[in-house]
Amino acid sequence: MSFRRICLAASLSAALWDASAAPVVLRVQKDTNTQPNGWSFSPAVSGNGRKVVFSTTATNFLPALANNPLLQYDVGTRQVQLLTPSNANGAQSRPAVSTDGRFVAFETLATNIPTGSTNGENTDILRFDTQTNLFLRASRAWNDSAGTPTPTNAAARSPAISGDGRYVMFTSTATNLLNGVATGGYTHLYQMDFSTGIVSMVDRTAQGAVGIGDVDLLESGALSADGSRIVFTTMAKNLATVFNGNVFDVLVGTRNAQTGGFVFQNVNRNVAGTIVGDRSSDRGAISANGRYVVFRTAGNNIHTTDSPSNLYVRDLVANSLHTVALPAGYQTCDRARVADDGSVLMQCSPTPPATVIQLFVATLGQAAPRLLTRNTQGGAGNATSNAFFTWSADGGVTAFESEASNLVTNDSNLNPDVFLAGEAALLDGLYADGFE
Repeated sequence: MSFRRICLAASLSAALWDASAAPVVLRVQKDTNTQPNGWSFSPAVSGNGRKVVFSTTATNFLPALANNPLLQYDVGTRQVQLLTPSNANGAQSRPAVSTDGRFVAFETLATNIPTGSTNGENTDILRFDTQTNLFLRASRAWNDSAGTPTPTNAAARSPAISGDGRYVMFTSTATNLLNGVATGGYTHLYQMDFSTGIVSMVDRTAQGAVGIGDVDLLESGALSADGSRIVFTTMAKNLATVFNGNVFDVLVGTRNAQTGGFVFQNVNRNVAGTIVGDRSSDRGAISANGRYVVFRTAGNNIHTTDSPSNLYVRDLVANSLHTVALPAGYQTCDRARVADDGSVLMQCSPTPPATVIQLFVATLGQAAPRLLTRNTQGGAGNATSNAFFTWSADGGVTAFESEASNLVTNDSNLNPDVFLAGEAALLDGLYADGFE
């Protein structure tokens, strides 16, 4: 199959999503003639758009692959690199990538990766340094040491990483991540600061009280690039001053530079802060620059106009709230990511009897979102594009998983693949070399 392999150039930071432009869609694969012979999934793109990390069951990207290893695809050099050992005895998934792609945080069940999982059936969170080839554990028990590793007593999930790789955040119900801290049986949000080697609980009040309620799994794009803001869904009602006692809320935590703790505000509220959403909100994500938060809610009382897509964008700088348009022929949108200019990448479900879920991009203030998952003739993909998709900081490069077989020509491997997409208008800053 023939399509263009893209390579990033300096102009990648130029404005994307020209209203007249259509995205170019490319498949991630080993080389021109080799289709992946298995399922590729769970992609994450670096903030600068140059590196894409993903899991795969395919065995023909590189020799001797097994147990869903993590691979990194370099968009500029067109090379695939194995990140986790080929003999890893457990699966790797849910990668999160630093701005330049050097650091990768991920979940693992493997027990034979250096500093890997030691707690059997529970996942751990590791950080891999692609320059030094060093693995470090983020989900580390308080009494863990190199000589006598101590396993956490419950799984750690859904990592998020700061742009420089210093901070890795994750969720866990483990009770031995901190010494002497009663977790109340809830799932909490934790942070590993690799500059100090210290694990701390994020969902705590300024007085040190732990959040009274579960924290949901983090979405891709939950942490700002500088690590100063984190977005998460929780039932806890003792963290923010404005909340609804009966529903899930999306909170944004802002780091206190003096104490290192976080101050929380509920984004599921009106601009004045006097009305809280009357329905649950969830699946929040933040732009890399920390300005915009996108979230989903079924409520209709936080804005003068109900958002047709159930998605809202809060501008934390301007203290404004924006609705997100719904594509024609679609009934709702679900998971979303937000770029540094407030543009939204979202997964939308069609009005029945149609069933194929597609990815769209919405620009604030414009009525019609644009289809991202286009086929080779400009129409929609012929199968669902799945829940794992990520954006570079400026929205220039999207990495996503799709079951569609018509996004690129001659896709006949009968497996979900990882694809890249970028605006055609950006091709003056990219070059094409006959990649297929």
